[in-house]
Amino acid sequence: MDTRHTEIETTLGAVTFVATGADITGLYFRHHIRRPAQESFGPAVAPVADPVLARAATQLGEYLAGTRSEFDLAIAAVGDGFRQAVWGLVAQIPFGETTTYGAIAQRLGDRSLAYRVGQAVGANPVCI
Repeated sequence: MDTRHTEIETTLGAVTFVATGADITGLYFRHHIRRPAQESFGPAVAPVADPVLARAATQLGEYLAGTRSEFDLAIAAVGDGFRQAVWGLVAQIPFGETTTYGAIAQRLGDRSLAYRVGQAVGANPVCI
């Protein structure tokens, strides 16, 4: 595996991007509740030395500056089928809009899944 990471400073504080191959596999804040062990991120690289991480850092900077509303990155978050389904629906929420766990659960076919949806959202390794 070609897993590596970089850390950048943003208006939200330090953010760590993790990439494996050509895919972003994680985006974590310094005090992220479900932040994996640092050792799992692979070696640290300068963002300018890695095209995948450089692109992710640039797009996040543009997003936080208000000049970008969508990301154009290959994302490969690891999770079971339910989590993948939830993350896919979350990714479809338009910029500037909100929804509820119950609404996402309803889209999955069962509003009683709202608690599990919340757990899946909380476990999303690419949280922006």
